[in-house]
Amino acid sequence: MVSDKHGQLLYIGKGKGQGALKGFFDMLTEQQGSAIKVVGADRSNAYTKAVEEHLPHADICYDHFHIVQNLNDAVTRVRRAEFKRNDPGSKVPKEDLRHMYTLKDEQEAARHLANWAKMAGESGLKPFVTPAKTLSAQARAVPGYFRHGLTSGVIEGLNSKIAKIQFQVRGISSIRLLYLKLRESTCKEFRERLMPICAQS
Repeated sequence: MVSDKHGQLLYIGKGKGQGALKGFFDMLTEQQGSAIKVVGADRSNAYTKAVEEHLPHADICYDHFHIVQNLNDAVTRVRRAEFKRNDPGSKVPKEDLRHMYTLKDEQEAARHLANWAKMAGESGLKPFVTPAKTLSAQARAVPGYFRHGLTSGVIEGLNSKIAKIQFQVRGISSIRLLYLKLRESTCKEFRERLMPICAQS
């Protein structure tokens, strides 16, 4: 799914690969594409490559909740391994990265990320080695939260709407119908938010 920052649904594509966004980029005019300055996303390499290919000027901002969730999964795997070795009290390098999101300066956050990745990579804990490498490679997009404050909250809200619509109509087999139902819902909410502003102008 693609939405604007207000939660208006713009596009739905099939699948989770890079091709799922092709239809969205195809429908953009050159002027519309150049007007997009920042794209918030999860850490999918497919989505990152798609944005870099079609919107090379746009700044990519990774959702920090997804990053922390990925590390929580790594912590779970490490704890299970340590428990099997009868060492359930073993410490893991997760909290240090979470601390990055309490910082206020992007440069300080970038340094913190680099230090964490080095420590995690040298920790010998396999579940953290891959995240350390990928986060280092994504070092520009990870602190994007400090530049734009974007999160995946809007998209998560749309996911909730999809679940509600599917429940109400007992499932949807047509992606076009789902798109129209979501557009109807999100555009109505957007107009209602604008009405007080319009009334005052």
